Amino acid sequence: MSLGATVCTLRKARGLTLSDIEQLTRINKGALSRFERDLEGLGSENFDRLCILFGTTPAVLYAVAKFVSKHPEIIEDGTKLHKLVRSLTRLIDRYLSASDQTRLLINKLLD
Repeated sequence: MSLGATVCTLRKARGLTLSDIEQLTRINKGALSRFERDLEGLGSENFDRLCILFGTTPAVLYAVAKFVSKHPEIIEDGTKLHKLVRSLTRLIDRYLSASDQTRLLINKLLD
């Protein structure tokens, strides 16, 4: 699944229209529509605005889109996708706020 399709599913899961996104982020709804349909890129500034709106980071959305491409059944349920983004964002926040010693232990476990 593409990044655009992932963003589209997240937007719809939150009950937001393209016009809502335009009002909240100042991203042109036509540009967002083309992005969601994989017709053109969105630009880093606009993509950052979307991430802020969704309460996450670009890295999380890229990772989720990559994961969903291997597990397309997740994209069928916007609620599951939204929970995945939220959980991954929280996990990263916890990791970043952990002590240096805790991060070293986590990194050692992941190696």
